[in-house]
Amino acid sequence: MNKPHIPAHPRIHGLFQSRGGAARIAQTLHHLLPDAGLLPYRSFEVLDGAEIDPANEGLCEPCSLGASTGKDALVHIHGTRDWPGLLRGLAPRSGPAVITLHDCELITGGCAYPIECQEWKVGCPASCKRGFPDADQVCREIRDLVNALRPVLVCPSRWLAQKVKRVFEGLEVRIIPNGVFYPDALSSKAQARKKAGLGSGAKMVLFTACGGPGAAYKSGDRWKGLWERVKAEVPQAVGFMVGGDKSEQTHDLVEWPHVDQETMALFMRAADVLAYPGLADNHPLTVLEAMAAGLPCVASAVGGIPEQVVDRENGFLTAPGKEEEMIEKIVFLLNHPASAQKMGASAYTFGKSRFSRGRMARDYVNLYKGLK
Repeated sequence: MNKPHIPAHPRIHGLFQSRGGAARIAQTLHHLLPDAGLLPYRSFEVLDGAEIDPANEGLCEPCSLGASTGKDALVHIHGTRDWPGLLRGLAPRSGPAVITLHDCELITGGCAYPIECQEWKVGCPASCKRGFPDADQVCREIRDLVNALRPVLVCPSRWLAQKVKRVFEGLEVRIIPNGVFYPDALSSKAQARKKAGLGSGAKMVLFTACGGPGAAYKSGDRWKGLWERVKAEVPQAVGFMVGGDKSEQTHDLVEWPHVDQETMALFMRAADVLAYPGLADNHPLTVLEAMAAGLPCVASAVGGIPEQVVDRENGFLTAPGKEEEMIEKIVFLLNHPASAQKMGASAYTFGKSRFSRGRMARDYVNLYKGLK
């Protein structure tokens, strides 16, 4: 029997989008794999408008990834702007491939999250309700190419794995939850609040997503309405909305553009509750990072979020679109700081035991070791 072989230089490929979860996971693995004796090579594409160092040797087009990689090398793909082109370019290779699915685009004709649409189960229709061009052809080509390539498909959530197994019945599907950094102990909340400029009586509600109020799948267009109703119930409330394209303060509502991870960690440690309404999600890093900061979350029970948030133990889950229910839970946590603190501590303990970046890296190394 051949012994499993783990390549010394696996190639990790993903979109260049520093604000996205897929890029963050790819970057984390790139930094942690050397601890396991691996020296990964990271390549990436560029989204429209992204700024990069032109001297960076990792830049490549989707269709050229296969040609620029040794035919026997391990390729680990986290994202692309062109699934058909990338998969066609990988076709001549004989080496192993791993694809981590950070959304549903590999099982649809371009849609990140089908939500109410069920057409993906049999193949997207030509007349896509959301207007994706040639959705039927794209969907069919992607499925044919994936079945021919026969990669190991990794899903961060059981929710997504169930969908993927329905489409790719003959392929290996693994569940490897996302992981983030968890400190050895929680830092001082009082110091974080002081550094964030909060008054002693302020009760902070945090909303955050890539795109801010413009984040469609995160219900960004509902944030202000939710905030106004919470503010009416809790006059001491202060709102932070992070991730949009402007910096602005209106009374007790502060809007921030994208911030670095250190600043976000500060906001999360200073906040009293993370409000995370949404229509769809996979295994969001935002929720995991809130847990790492000891911050309880009130989130819509969509996608893989119920695998992160245990309702009434380390946060609250609400039915998607049920604003009254979400407002009620946010207000409860603001008005009951002892309960919020207890839930936050539970979130930290729960997350640290299941969703650390070290555990995630070990899971991927074990996967690599089993590849032929």
